[in-house]
Amino acid sequence: MEKIKNFITRNIKFISCLLIAMAIAISLTTIYVVITPQTQTNNKEEAAIQQPPSPVKRGEKYIPSLKASLNEGVTLYTDTELDNSMFNVELFSGDKTEAVTGFTLSGELTSPEAEILISYNGYNTYIKVAVSEAPVEIQTSQTEEIIVSSPEPVATAGKMVYGVPMIYQNAEGLPGGCEATSLTMCLQYIGIPISAYDTYMYYMPHSWDTTDIENIFIGDATCGGYGVYVGGVITTANNVLAAYGSGASVYNHTGDLAGMYAEIDNGYPVVIWGTDGWGDPNWGTYYSNAGAFEWWSNEHCLCLVGYSDTTVTIHDPYRGVVEIDRGWFEYEWANCGSRAVAVH
Repeated sequence: MEKIKNFITRNIKFISCLLIAMAIAISLTTIYVVITPQTQTNNKEEAAIQQPPSPVKRGEKYIPSLKASLNEGVTLYTDTELDNSMFNVELFSGDKTEAVTGFTLSGELTSPEAEILISYNGYNTYIKVAVSEAPVEIQTSQTEEIIVSSPEPVATAGKMVYGVPMIYQNAEGLPGGCEATSLTMCLQYIGIPISAYDTYMYYMPHSWDTTDIENIFIGDATCGGYGVYVGGVITTANNVLAAYGSGASVYNHTGDLAGMYAEIDNGYPVVIWGTDGWGDPNWGTYYSNAGAFEWWSNEHCLCLVGYSDTTVTIHDPYRGVVEIDRGWFEYEWANCGSRAVAVH
């Protein structure tokens, strides 16, 4: 025991240094064990941050998206040249919405429906739009194209009824209301102070729950619908005349070509049925809430205001004043049922 005591005394410095070295070694080992896992965890978190974010649905706060719609009143045909003014495009980013311009359009307009690609600053969206067949060019014997002129009819060598107002159905809030608008031209001409909108809304029978297209307008002319034939226009005219206390009468010249032209000779315009663009009627079976009915999808009602040996002049409530070949007009008028109504 005395020897051990003497050894420790003589080597106290060495033993102290050895104990300190052992303590430091143990501390370093502990620090490594504790710190190393934390360092590895931080590296993983840093690596995760550097990875691309997981895919999220378009429209969430940090992924902007485009929304597009066709502007109200725009009608697209197969030969229409696309233009930015036809579309309303907005950029969504969370709860922020911004109208944008300078976008690009691409796609082919094919009837009856087309898909248009809209691109803006790297964002893309598709919009489906209804497309109508391009209006047919009406050729005269001199191969003249259909003439769309100013609101005043162009005089011809034949009979012309002057002073008939040129009323546009879209301006009246009736994108599907060519019948009410054409009738209103005749009513205003004889002094009835009524708008086309009121003619339709308050005096023309209309409903989605019918198949009686002869007597009732099927649909809603303020946003579309199908149409109505002679019976419904006669009823509407009589309703207006009674409401305004007029002594005028309604004359049905359906199937009566001579009688229709005689009205022009006597100074009165005539409501007629044809097609939009004066191509052949696209007859088919269509459906309302009540069932099936026969209709032509390019049906159009207009107001005849004049004729000559070679042409007729028409107030088209969609296009304006038009002059077309008389032979072609009579051919297509007959294809559409030879319908005609006058009021005076």
